[in-house]
Amino acid sequence: MYLDTCNSDETISCSELGNSIYKCSNILILVWNFNGDLININNYAKEITGFTDEDVLGGGWKSSLVEKDAEEDLNSIFLNRSKEKLKSPYEQNILTKGGKSISILWTNDVVFDDSGNGKFLISMGINMQNFVDINERSKLTASASNDGIWDWKFNTNEFFFSPRCSEILGFSNNEMPSEIDNWIKRIHPNDLEIVLQEYKNYIEKKTSIFACEFRAKAKNGKYKWVLNRAVGICGKNDKIVRLAGSLTDITERKKAEEKIHTLAYFDSLTHLPNKEFLLKNFKQSISRCNEKDYICSLFINLDNFKSINTAYGHSVGNKALKRIGEVLCKFKNNNNILTRFAADSFVFLVYNITDIEYIYEMAKAIMEEFDSYINIDNHELFVTASIGIAYSTKSGAQIRKLLKESSAAMYHAKAIGKNNYQVYSKDISSRAAAKIEMENFLRHAIELDEFVVYYQPQIDIKKKKIIGIEALVRWIHPTMGFISPNKFIPLAEETSLIVPIGEFVLNEACKQTKKWHDMGYDDLHVCVNLSAKQFHQSNLLSTIKSALDKSGLLPDLLHIEITESATIDDFDVSISTLNELREMGVKVSLDDFGTGYSSLSYLRKLPIDILKIDKSFVDEIAQTSNENIITSKITGTLIALAHSLDLLVVAEGVEYVEQLDILKNQSCDIIQGYYFSKPLSANDLERLLEEYKNTKS
Repeated sequence: MYLDTCNSDETISCSELGNSIYKCSNILILVWNFNGDLININNYAKEITGFTDEDVLGGGWKSSLVEKDAEEDLNSIFLNRSKEKLKSPYEQNILTKGGKSISILWTNDVVFDDSGNGKFLISMGINMQNFVDINERSKLTASASNDGIWDWKFNTNEFFFSPRCSEILGFSNNEMPSEIDNWIKRIHPNDLEIVLQEYKNYIEKKTSIFACEFRAKAKNGKYKWVLNRAVGICGKNDKIVRLAGSLTDITERKKAEEKIHTLAYFDSLTHLPNKEFLLKNFKQSISRCNEKDYICSLFINLDNFKSINTAYGHSVGNKALKRIGEVLCKFKNNNNILTRFAADSFVFLVYNITDIEYIYEMAKAIMEEFDSYINIDNHELFVTASIGIAYSTKSGAQIRKLLKESSAAMYHAKAIGKNNYQVYSKDISSRAAAKIEMENFLRHAIELDEFVVYYQPQIDIKKKKIIGIEALVRWIHPTMGFISPNKFIPLAEETSLIVPIGEFVLNEACKQTKKWHDMGYDDLHVCVNLSAKQFHQSNLLSTIKSALDKSGLLPDLLHIEITESATIDDFDVSISTLNELREMGVKVSLDDFGTGYSSLSYLRKLPIDILKIDKSFVDEIAQTSNENIITSKITGTLIALAHSLDLLVVAEGVEYVEQLDILKNQSCDIIQGYYFSKPLSANDLERLLEEYKNTKS
């Protein structure tokens, strides 16, 4: 038995169900932890023994509640923290407060934690005084208010049952015939074989007690769960000649167990099996496979699903997940299990596959199902999915390995553009491992100050002088050397490490620019890029103010660069943030203009000072094809549009004199690019500033 983890609401529900079982059971229930402390004893056990919680909880049970041999058995179980020392069922005495011994039939079980270590020992016992000779029948009937009592004499086939037995199945005492065959016919067909086998095992003395749970048909035609226990009386040749036992209605207990099982192994939203179900039932699921058959995991993750929750709320998101679960159910059959594995992830475990092409076709069919809108509360949602596939033969199948590999393949599908499926390979595993390694290096790089800031000059075309610099982060690893921003910036964005990196660049750039001001370059401004994640940080304004205060740099000499995409997610909040930046005196530049939303109405609403034309436009303006001539005209229009809105224009990525000439003719204000200078270290830029100063003088 494993201890399953519920969410907070479910934990309350599980607790209530457990308390109900404790209170209603007419069996003894004792719970120990593996420190040897008794942590719970139910009401029936206290009633039978006369002890209170104060008497026996903790270590008080020792030498008072159990006899010496029982205490030794329990200590052996606690020491081994496993089921190895359990003997169940078995008969052993329990002591009352007055020192009397009562014979109890015990069954034990261990509850394990997620690591497989014993956490709790649960002992459940039946009071054997309920099982006595037939001559004490009236006494048994009187004392057993909740249980039915029965007695079966083999040689005459005489069968006695108390009125409670009839009552359990909804009959009055004279309605139920007293033939054993009539009772046997009421056993559920799916349970009959189990009951007969338990009976056979007991008669052949393979078990110490006849005990089984089964469904019995009541008078109204519905089935009720009952617990049937009995002990035998032997005649000549030590053969059992009669059975005396009890019948307990355990229907409510079974309902509680079923509810707990549902909470533990099924998703409450989609009602699909969950991850725990998949792990628990893996071996049973593949037991029917031939050794050469394939076992396959399809790991399905929805693309950009968080944006639905952000845009429309979790209510719409949950309804969408439920609908998606229903869509995926179209692919369920006798050879697969569909689970809701995590928040927006589903997993198909497919077995009995003789041709792996079947899986590829299944993945394609699933993606085709996603290739349409779903309507939720009058919202048309277009959801795509990335699918990872991993497979193994039965002999080598390990569920955790399949899940790990299919998950890696799914992430690879996302990395190459989403809305596709990929099959796991060792190459994917190597890339995943390399990514994890790079992420670790990146985290340590922040701690070990491996980042430096480089600066690229910005030239005023009319004044022909350096008027500004753009601060650009660079990573110099102690063994790998210079690592390209194209390699680590996307990873930093993905892991949110871009936020502390961005703060480092901001502080360093402000401090260095103030140093240059003090050297006489007092009209030099610095441009610092903000990532989307950094722009939406709640402490952004205080972070910028702190950088200015610590460095002493004037606010109007700091230009904050943002991209169009960073402002789109929550446009009203973005406008408010930009207005506050400008009120501080900081200039705002819209970076990469022309590659995103780029409508005139959008541009008019944004409180910005500078428009930066993306390098992709500048790359083509000097070429002579019709397409590039059009691009050149677009660039000229963008510059004219920006000037009509009283915005300065910066063109980045200028590498050739032809590009410079065209931009100069189009009245572009500021130029940045390799034609003038590549990004430079602080020392190299200082030398360049000095050269410019000497040249102009």
